[in-house]
Amino acid sequence: MRQTIVFIDLDGTIMVNPFLSAVFPVLEARLVPNITREFLAEQRARLRRDADPVWVMDWDDICETVAGRYGMTLTARVCDLVEEYSRPPHIAVLDSADTILRQIAADHRTLVVASMGLYRYQMPVLRALGLADLFADFLMPDLVGALKTDAAFYARYAGADALKISVGDNLTDDVLRPQNFGHRTIFKGTPPGDVQPDIVIASLAELPAAISALESQPHP
Repeated sequence: MRQTIVFIDLDGTIMVNPFLSAVFPVLEARLVPNITREFLAEQRARLRRDADPVWVMDWDDICETVAGRYGMTLTARVCDLVEEYSRPPHIAVLDSADTILRQIAADHRTLVVASMGLYRYQMPVLRALGLADLFADFLMPDLVGALKTDAAFYARYAGADALKISVGDNLTDDVLRPQNFGHRTIFKGTPPGDVQPDIVIASLAELPAAISALESQPHP
């Protein structure tokens, strides 16, 4: 049977991280009210620049930079706060993702994390939720030297003679760009009419059938 590589997004697809519920509120309480909006705006501004991919997603540097505009410094590293708050109720598995990932596991399939987040922010959550051991590999900007929107992000699999499927909830990161890289796409959510993933699912419960459907189609 032909091999399948399933690239799976993290935040909003299979898990909830502690940034909005704990990390940013803690920093905001210690710094300036409503500074979370500035953290997010700084990160979006970095995404629009042709810059080092790790710098773009480095929340420690992002938050320190924004705090510095007020003449303040962080009293705790973001990565340390992620570690501290990687526990319920600040993190969660979405749609019984742990069960679904076990259901789609098979000898001919390789499950790979494909995340825009850096390793030091994502792995504490993955481990705490018991999801890390369900993946064979991890693609993150600080591990591969590229953002998810760049073909170089997937470079280690570029020569693989396999069906490549991207699963996620972001239209650019998980549908448009992966399609440009030759991936089939499964979108979790409700896409606008001008975007055409190969398959749209409302929840991860539909993922096993969606993957099987793509595997059953003729390949070039």
